[in-house]
Amino acid sequence: MNITSKYRSLSIQARAALWFTICSFLQKGISFITVPIFTRLMSTEEYGTYTVYLS
Repeated sequence: MNITSKYRSLSIQARAALWFTICSFLQKGISFITVPIFTRLMSTEEYGTYTVYLS
């Protein structure tokens, strides 16, 4: 039994949970990579405003 057949045998709820988990990890990974870039490009005040806006 390969991965695609296992995926297809999952319920819709399990598939949604799987994709939610994958996307959550991707989102956190992208955030982890972009924070150093943003801190170098923005001043302290600009980055503070940006983080307040995100929260």
